[in-house]
Amino acid sequence: MRALALTCIAIIAATLAALAADGPRIVHLRGGQFSYAMPKTSPVKFEKRLDAALLRFKGRFRLEGEYRYGHLSNDPKDTGAYDVIELTFVPDAAYLAKLPYWSDRGPVTELTFDNNKEFIGKVIGPSLVSDVHERKRLSVTGRATIWVDRYTMAFDCDRPTYSVRFLKAEKPPTVVASNNLVQSGCL
Repeated sequence: MRALALTCIAIIAATLAALAADGPRIVHLRGGQFSYAMPKTSPVKFEKRLDAALLRFKGRFRLEGEYRYGHLSNDPKDTGAYDVIELTFVPDAAYLAKLPYWSDRGPVTELTFDNNKEFIGKVIGPSLVSDVHERKRLSVTGRATIWVDRYTMAFDCDRPTYSVRFLKAEKPPTVVASNNLVQSGCL
């Protein structure tokens, strides 16, 4: 009976070790307050810590996913959101799974751009941007395959934020103009 119990414990320990080996590596930052998860297949490498909760990674990589550009509110009384136009990019799940993230907050769900104007100009185009600014359309969504670098992790509004620098679009994006509002994570 004791041999059976020891065998079961050994099997459980081996299974847990195998599961841990497949998961991301947890990196604890100096000071002990923050740590991040680094997936083994990540296209980026840690470059430097810019502040307590601001990390920069190096590496150029390709993403496919959906972008959203538009207004957060169509209510003029909503002074905090009425004039806000937001741009986000939601990479497909296979790409998200490769990006580092704050270990206590879970994997990345969306990205922002450090250089919105370049993305907007090359992917969305001036005509649709004008329509959004003039409120002829509340938002524009679409799919794009893009190249980015300078992956950055931070905390903003007590929530994790992840951003990249847009480099180029790989192929013509799809675009859908809409009268739906863009959802924001923090106002």
